[in-house]
Amino acid sequence: MIIKNAKIFDGEKFIEENAVITEGKLIKKVLKASELTQDEINGNEVIDINGMVLSPGFIDLQINGCGGVLFNDDISMEALKIMNETNKKFGCTSFLPTLITSPDEKWKVDNWGYRTWMEH
Repeated sequence: MIIKNAKIFDGEKFIEENAVITEGKLIKKVLKASELTQDEINGNEVIDINGMVLSPGFIDLQINGCGGVLFNDDISMEALKIMNETNKKFGCTSFLPTLITSPDEKWKVDNWGYRTWMEH
């Protein structure tokens, strides 16, 4: 896959009009979009993101809920799925669901839910 016309942050500044060539889940090459060769384009899906920012996914290390779900009130696989889908819409690719101070019974259920989620 090729993602072109991306604005990429290099750690110090934004670089405009870039292209990223991926192979599977890995980035194979980053270059100026104007430097793409026909060989690179052939056989690849090309997505033009028209100057939008291309960045790594965000990680939220403490999330009590989102998407209309409060994890304390609904410790379930369905709640985790809703939280996951909501987070992905905003660029968060990984998160740690957390409980607000709660009785022991909720912690036991949360521990089961976390282990079950990680198996999926």
